[in-house]
Amino acid sequence: MLDLRQVETQIRKYEKIVHDFYQEDVIDLANNYLRDAINDFSEWCEEQKPQIDTSRVALDHSLESIRALEERINDIRKQIRPEKLDMSNNDTIARHNERIERCNSLTAQHQRMADDYKQQERLYNERVEQFNQEQRNRQTEIETVALDLRQKVEWYQKWIAQNKPMTFWRGVNRLYASLIQSAQDSTDYTVVQLYSERLKRIRRQLSDHMMQQYTGMGGCHIVRSILCDSEECCLSVDSGASVTSITPEMVEILRLGNSLGDEVEIVLPNAIHIKARQLTIPKIKVQQMKVDFVKAVVLKDSVLGIDGCIGLNFLDKFDYSINRRGLQLMPTRHSSGKPRFDVFISYKSKDSSHASHVFNFLTKKGYKAFLSEVSLPRGRRTDYLRTIDTAIENSKHFIIVGSSVENLKSSWVEAELQLFELLKREGKKQGNIIPIMSSRNIDMTELPVTLRQYTLLYMDNPAWKKELLDYLPQR
Repeated sequence: MLDLRQVETQIRKYEKIVHDFYQEDVIDLANNYLRDAINDFSEWCEEQKPQIDTSRVALDHSLESIRALEERINDIRKQIRPEKLDMSNNDTIARHNERIERCNSLTAQHQRMADDYKQQERLYNERVEQFNQEQRNRQTEIETVALDLRQKVEWYQKWIAQNKPMTFWRGVNRLYASLIQSAQDSTDYTVVQLYSERLKRIRRQLSDHMMQQYTGMGGCHIVRSILCDSEECCLSVDSGASVTSITPEMVEILRLGNSLGDEVEIVLPNAIHIKARQLTIPKIKVQQMKVDFVKAVVLKDSVLGIDGCIGLNFLDKFDYSINRRGLQLMPTRHSSGKPRFDVFISYKSKDSSHASHVFNFLTKKGYKAFLSEVSLPRGRRTDYLRTIDTAIENSKHFIIVGSSVENLKSSWVEAELQLFELLKREGKKQGNIIPIMSSRNIDMTELPVTLRQYTLLYMDNPAWKKELLDYLPQR
């Protein structure tokens, strides 16, 4: 049972990580923020400097005026010489007195100008000191911001180098899967739903980040998809992948863990060959295009924000193109020709000897049968699943061969059966589905429900070949 208090704490931690690292590119954001801070500082300096320069020019002009006035006063003082004054000449005395009055007037004016200059100089010095102090404060602020951003970038780079994004992504999805699985049994259903919605939002934000960062780069494309009519996810698209794949966490979210099959070798993008367990996804929808019972495999590793890869076994159901605009899907123009195979033989590899026996018998009788180990082109692994699905679509009848319940329940055998049944329901097939068991020792009650509705043929019955021909067209 989930402890909802711990869930709240964990979700808050995830939301902070998304806010710090994935709402925007951390390095670009840091560079842009620092650049903006420096630009703002430069603009402020450019705004303040002309005002200070204007005050300095006005102050210098006042000083020049004072000095000019001092020269005039000195010139007048040179003209005032009492020892040469002729006291008997009234005109001379009058001019002397006039010079004295003028000198006194200019001296008073000089004093006023000097006082004004001192006041202007004081205000100017205060303004310069304020500017210098503000400049120092702003420079300190930029240095602090630069240090904080550098620490954040280093933290982010360390986060990436330690591969923590993968752990983070898996944690988000596993918690989301746990909430989905506990929703029906929880007494706090509404709270669980609210937590699920918050985790969905985190998943979408991370997917948005990946789509913005990587779509179109190096031929990589990411598309939104709906799996099982319920879960939105992001899948990468690459025509070099032979089969659709999903992550282990998405298997948990979709509750497909009980349908996992054996390991098979598949081709991933960039021609990487890996082994992965098989399963069938009931439905995949991309750009309003749907495919039922898509055979897929489970990837062992996750990529942040991406839930898997769409492979050729999905893409080849449509006419598609992958270009700079991304993936473009269009309905396939099917030919109206007759089926190319009379029979498609489905089996697990462990039953290949029984399936070959059926194939050889039908071939001798003139039927064109599809058996994967015979009919598939060799050396073309990327065509494997494509050819299988195309063969089913182009076969009139469908035969399942099995020696045990486990083999009949193989995920890909079930997927092949489901695809043929789907085509029958859509009216595209009129042929028979014929299960052939190796012996009567198989417990009927343990057979898949879909097989119980059909007549079973047993290879330990001498008449099984005659009975088989009764279900096939005459040759």
